[in-house]
Amino acid sequence: MRGTRTLMNMRGIRTLLLGAGIALVAIVPASAGARRGAEAQAPSIQGDEPTLPPAAVAAATRAARTIVHGKKLGGSVDFLGVVTGGPADALMAALKPFESAADVDVKYEATFSQQSILQTRIQAGNPPDVVFSSYPRQLVNLAKTGKLVPLNKVVNLRAVRSQYPKPLLDLGTVRAKLYAYFSIVNYHALVWFNTTKYTGPRSPTWAQLQTWAKRSAQQGRPPWCLGIESGAATGWPAANEILDALFLRRYGPKLAAQWEAGRLKWTSPQVRWAWRQLGTIFTDPKMVTGGAPAVASTNFLAAGNGMFANPPSCYLLSQAQWYGSYAAAAVQGASAANVGYFRFPRITPAFKNLQMVDGNQIALLRNRPQARALVAYMATPQFATLLAASGQFFVPNAAVSTSTYPTPAARGLVQRLVKSKSAKSSTILLPSVLFPVPVTNQFFKNLASYLQNPAKLDTYLKDMDDVVKRSR
Repeated sequence: MRGTRTLMNMRGIRTLLLGAGIALVAIVPASAGARRGAEAQAPSIQGDEPTLPPAAVAAATRAARTIVHGKKLGGSVDFLGVVTGGPADALMAALKPFESAADVDVKYEATFSQQSILQTRIQAGNPPDVVFSSYPRQLVNLAKTGKLVPLNKVVNLRAVRSQYPKPLLDLGTVRAKLYAYFSIVNYHALVWFNTTKYTGPRSPTWAQLQTWAKRSAQQGRPPWCLGIESGAATGWPAANEILDALFLRRYGPKLAAQWEAGRLKWTSPQVRWAWRQLGTIFTDPKMVTGGAPAVASTNFLAAGNGMFANPPSCYLLSQAQWYGSYAAAAVQGASAANVGYFRFPRITPAFKNLQMVDGNQIALLRNRPQARALVAYMATPQFATLLAASGQFFVPNAAVSTSTYPTPAARGLVQRLVKSKSAKSSTILLPSVLFPVPVTNQFFKNLASYLQNPAKLDTYLKDMDDVVKRSR
């Protein structure tokens, strides 16, 4: 394989599984074959390079040749990203047609300190050619200060606008110019269950699910599973997969935008409601296995194990799409046949179709022919098809056939994410991604503390407002 990659040790890779928006990464692989992020379909425990469909590889090669007008550009591209392990192998495999067609060596470096490294390199006058970024705010700021190259004349803009959800393109647009586009995404706020044990509602409102959960608790069967231990990022599963979902399902994207921008205080009734909803459930040992102490000490990878025990010790787990393939591959008692899911319950009818995602954006920092060609290639449906076929990624390109994905669960999620009529208007970024990094980090920390000390809610929320002020 051409190119170079800086891969992390197992401890570092595990860190990559933390929630979106933290000052590390938002997307990618994990230890023991688990992966969180837009890549997850079937864990690649060995991290072997995937075998991609020959017809898709041939189509990608033709697309790359068209982009470079049949010329051999030569040289290399310095490509900074965050994806490691099996997903990195899949990424490099999908870039091979471009390397071959353009005779360009893609030198890929992965780091979970991407945000700081990128800023340092820019300040030193040595930016990478291309970045695969999980920090939308950073890219917007770089675009505003002239550090990014506009993509309007780099990619096929008409095709991109027709193939990608508009809300995601808007996040990479500054003053009517496109500076970044999402190449991979991660689908959040899904509720997972064991299809052979869970007998509750499978397309419920929040009220309906709460009714079932309370009845289950009264019968001595804790309905919810949760584990939030994740090293320095402890707390993210409760924040990203539950609290964010509660807020958005009730109050919608406009109020979420005010919250993200610091205009809606954390001490507001709306934010307080979401925290209290979460606290009411996940501090009660009747509602969640082991109560708050177990929630705090259970690693997020083990959080759903109880659903597949005999008898089950819990029945529901809210987590992103990576969990389905992870559970089937790594959790005792789980299989592709008994891992099911439904979308996070409806609360306010007007917001029932909202879809929360995070992901990695492609942006161009150096206006070199090799780099421009790479960015153009990665915007094509042919490249996206290779990513999807690898089983490692979700792609937001509607031109990619759902049949490309290797599992029924993945095909169903992608159908909803990019093919449905409402997708272009109902897809929004996870709120935690758009908070300033210090705010997100404190959010995880304070939420973890709150679950152990719910009486101190006012203290934690006031502290969040203080962090927002300091981060401006």
